[in-house]
Amino acid sequence: MQPQKPQGAKAAPSTETLRKKVLVDGNTLELARQLGISVEEYVDHVVHFFLHPPEEPILYVVEAQDPQAVEHREPQVQRKAG
Repeated sequence: MQPQKPQGAKAAPSTETLRKKVLVDGNTLELARQLGISVEEYVDHVVHFFLHPPEEPILYVVEAQDPQAVEHREPQVQRKAG
């Protein structure tokens, strides 16, 4: 006998389905370009964080008109309490 899913729970879409949805999104190419990564790498990140919601991407906020002019420093990791 197979375990029953809670009512209203949906199976997560397949990785391939998610990849296709991200690739057809009109913002994908521009976001990858702005982040300075390939479209494939961007799609990999989006799919990963969709499938692993408790994980959060590491963001580094640069307060400058030209982010390229700012010296790169490794971000300090801040953990959420809880």
